[in-house]
Amino acid sequence: MPDPAPPSTAPLGAIAFIHTEQDFIAAYQCEKRRATNYPKQLWAMNAFIVVFCILAAALIAVGGAICLIAAGFVIALVTALGFAAQANRRVCRAPAFGRRIFIEQQEAGRQITAEWSETALRLASDLGHQTIPWPLFMRWAESRDVFLLYRSSAFFYMLPKRAFAPDLAAAFRTLIAAHIKKAATGPRGP
Repeated sequence: MPDPAPPSTAPLGAIAFIHTEQDFIAAYQCEKRRATNYPKQLWAMNAFIVVFCILAAALIAVGGAICLIAAGFVIALVTALGFAAQANRRVCRAPAFGRRIFIEQQEAGRQITAEWSETALRLASDLGHQTIPWPLFMRWAESRDVFLLYRSSAFFYMLPKRAFAPDLAAAFRTLIAAHIKKAATGPRGP
């Protein structure tokens, strides 16, 4: 039986782009959404509800309906503050952080070319180039605006979707899903 042919290194697609401030903001928001640990938050919320129910039962048993109403008010206030803090992080801090990272990046304002094949992703700019084989990526994430390709839990390459034609974005998504097994996808845009 003949040996199977090695994967092709011929480019399957390529894009050229210049990162914008919006790309950095979108990447930060996508990363924060991916990094949020919902099971841990749900555990804490459930524990809080159980403790409240035990406290409520104890107060009712001793006739403290007024204390129960006050406890309910405090819980509603704490919940509202939690939602406000979350909204502040997404609405206020994300743009400020993305803007700061954009200003600090040497690549910002330079054209970058991304080219991919069955074996690797190649990135090039006037600062240099690198070819990263797909097995070196540990996961990928996607939002409405960007693809993030992770080399570690804190380091990723950002490819803005505005640089992709719609059919090329779908083909790229299929390729990275096949080569990078762990996917953390956020809401997808058109």
